[in-house]
Amino acid sequence: VNIQPTIYALQIAAFQNYKDADNIKAQLTLMGYTVKIIPTTSKNKILHRVIIGPFTNSASVEKIQHQLHAQHFNSVILKMVS
Repeated sequence: VNIQPTIYALQIAAFQNYKDADNIKAQLTLMGYTVKIIPTTSKNKILHRVIIGPFTNSASVEKIQHQLHAQHFNSVILKMVS
């Protein structure tokens, strides 16, 4: 049986306007995070999700989430399908 490891990511925000997502990405990149903008569709609208990750264990993702919270960024932990 091949068990895939759980992959985590942090979603910082989601914006309809790409420029807003890119501004947050720039701030986080300057702080040293690896950030991606991933488009998704919700209620027939395109949203640009600002994501940090991937992380391979829950301890590291929770540590980064606490660091972000201390820097006034809220986030949601996502479990990704690998």
